[in-house]
Amino acid sequence: MGRGRAGLPKRSRGVTVPDMNSFLVLLARVSAEVAVETDPDAVVTRQALLLALHAGVNAPREAETRARWDRYAQILAEADRELQAGLRDPVGLVEANVPPIGALDEDGEPLRTNVVVLTRQLGDLFDAAATAGQGSPWRQIVWAKVAECLSDAADELA
Repeated sequence: MGRGRAGLPKRSRGVTVPDMNSFLVLLARVSAEVAVETDPDAVVTRQALLLALHAGVNAPREAETRARWDRYAQILAEADRELQAGLRDPVGLVEANVPPIGALDEDGEPLRTNVVVLTRQLGDLFDAAATAGQGSPWRQIVWAKVAECLSDAADELA
C-alpha cells in the first residue's frame, strides 16, 4: 500500500466506519453521501450499492420475509456485477468495518424500510445518469440496467 499525505498509509477503497454504533446509522450516512453524488461510477455510489447488498445477504430474516430478502440480494448481486464489469478499479466492501445488522433501530424503524430508501435513491441516481446523456453510450446502457435492477429490488422488499 502506498503512502498518502504526511507519510501515512493510503486507505483502501472500502467503507470505513469510525465510531459507528449501528448499521442503521451507517445506512443514513451513506444515504446522505449518495444524495449529493451525481456520478454513478463514483466509489461512494458503488460502495453504497455494496452496502445495500450486504444488508440483503446478512439481514435477520423471519420466515415470512426470507424469500423477499433472498430475491433482493440476488437482484443487487446482478446489479453489482453489471455495474463493475469493465471498470478498471472495482470496489469492494470492507465487511470488517461494517457494524452488525439489527432488524430494528432505536425507534423501532425496520431495517427493511431504510434499505428500500437507499435502494430507491441509488436507482434514481442511476436512472438520472442514464437518461441525462452523461458518460459514454455504453455506460448509459449499463446504468439503465442497474437502475432497473435497483427498482425491482426495492419493489421486492417494499
